[in-house]
Amino acid sequence: MEPGMAGNDYRGHAERFLAAALRHPECRGGRLISVDAGGSRIELDLNVEMPLAFKVDGASPNGVRVVETVNVRLWPSYPWSSPSFYLRMDFPRDLPHVQPGPVTEPPRPCLIDGNQREYFFQFGLVELGIFNLVHQLVLWLQRAAEGTLIHHGRGWEPTLRCDLNDVIALNAEACRAVVDRNGGYRVLKSTFFRSGGDGSLVDKQGTTWLDVIRGCGLHARDR
Repeated sequence: MEPGMAGNDYRGHAERFLAAALRHPECRGGRLISVDAGGSRIELDLNVEMPLAFKVDGASPNGVRVVETVNVRLWPSYPWSSPSFYLRMDFPRDLPHVQPGPVTEPPRPCLIDGNQREYFFQFGLVELGIFNLVHQLVLWLQRAAEGTLIHHGRGWEPTLRCDLNDVIALNAEACRAVVDRNGGYRVLKSTFFRSGGDGSLVDKQGTTWLDVIRGCGLHARDR
């Protein structure tokens, strides 16, 4: 079977995804919402374990509900591509490990410290990949409710930018000139520019760029 086949193949993939997801003990329900040329949409109702005091209120103090409905998107290339998971539109966006994106689209959790596609494929069977991705999603929601998405002992955790459009223009000769056998890294001072209206969204109506200032750097060799 080749990627991109439509019709009954999309529906079959979606039904098998739903069956595998429902095997997770915290998946309390699920529905196939739509199947079209753009792929499939599925909803999963996931139980979120949290302290009893939060359960009484039906949600954690930061807004994570006891049962969260997550939208799953299977793209036309599925199962040769990883599913995409979307939270509800009013899910709190100020939590760690939420993928960067415009406020006009549902927030997406960052489930894997690395490449989600590679994680999905590493289990050999598609059904095992589905189950483990759903498990990662359940863990993410639990940690979000508890406020433990970030491990403070590990220091700063950078945001993955895999889905953002970026262009880097650099002087290759200047970059090679700072590399030596001692290793380390260089921190450069830069100026920040932004164009667009006051309310414009970056990567939509707005653009940002950095202009690195040559000769204003700090060089560390101990890491």
